Amino acid sequence: MNKSRLTFVKFARFQDFTTKRGYITRVPYNLYRCSCGTQKEIRQAHVKRGKTLSCGCLNRELAAERMRTELAQYRVSGGNEGNRKGGGGRKGQKAPNKGKVFLRDNPPGEKYVTRERADAIYWGMDGEVSSLRQKGGAANKGKKLVNGKYE
Repeated sequence: MNKSRLTFVKFARFQDFTTKRGYITRVPYNLYRCSCGTQKEIRQAHVKRGKTLSCGCLNRELAAERMRTELAQYRVSGGNEGNRKGGGGRKGQKAPNKGKVFLRDNPPGEKYVTRERADAIYWGMDGEVSSLRQKGGAANKGKKLVNGKYE
């Protein structure tokens, strides 16, 4: 049951390899023609043992078929609900932890919190406090420096 697509054309060459113990081994390579029309030099033993079945076109065809079936399953499932790596959200939805802060020593149930909540926890207050962080950027934004002062 050899599904090889390769046909022997002619002997190509010998290649010398050095083994771990220092011996030199001569390995024969033959020229094979694949059913797709490509000619390729392949190690003779790999073809005889069934390790190499084509020039690489078989792997490409199988990969394309796997992608087609995976894409069909993805379309049937209706989205990114765990059948693919990195799943979770759907396109257009905001990430649940975006703009939040990770707390290492967090209260139970609160791993990611808003910056305001993190400030409140830090200062020992309940609820959220308006952050004291300066919003809007630099204080001298859009002003000109005239005689060492911003106007």
